[in-house]
Amino acid sequence: MIFYAKRDAFVTNFMILMIIIIGLVLFLPMIDGFVQSLGYLIFSIACFLLCASFIIWQIWGIKYVFYDDYLLVKGGLMRSKIPYHAITEIRPTKSWYFGYRIISAKTNLLEINYKTGLIGSVIVSPDNKHGFIKELQKRCPADVKIFDSSRSDQIENHF
Repeated sequence: MIFYAKRDAFVTNFMILMIIIIGLVLFLPMIDGFVQSLGYLIFSIACFLLCASFIIWQIWGIKYVFYDDYLLVKGGLMRSKIPYHAITEIRPTKSWYFGYRIISAKTNLLEINYKTGLIGSVIVSPDNKHGFIKELQKRCPADVKIFDSSRSDQIENHF
């Protein structure tokens, strides 16, 4: 089963701003007449296309794939293969700027804590948060703690 990442205007606009800034840094010296070589023009176009493509790939290529034994979280070059038995807890979070995250939204975030990762957790932003949690509940061991965002207490997975 595949879940795609939620996208919001803030992150999309931020990435567009980053692409514009990269373009300005690369092409402004040519407009000013500071650099007038064909080599610099080719270099600038190549760098701009490479950077813009990478940024777009990072944002629009995010998906969360449920396999039989593990959850694959992938976005661009970043990939995390999380075995279900290694997941210890799933909780909502508002921290979109710290930690290991493969997201394209600043809301609707879930932090998945697991034992096998270098950092120990990954932040995801599934478009269908409720369906994503239900699918994790079906596949994870019974001792996984799942925190409900609408309540302050925790819900234990007893499936």
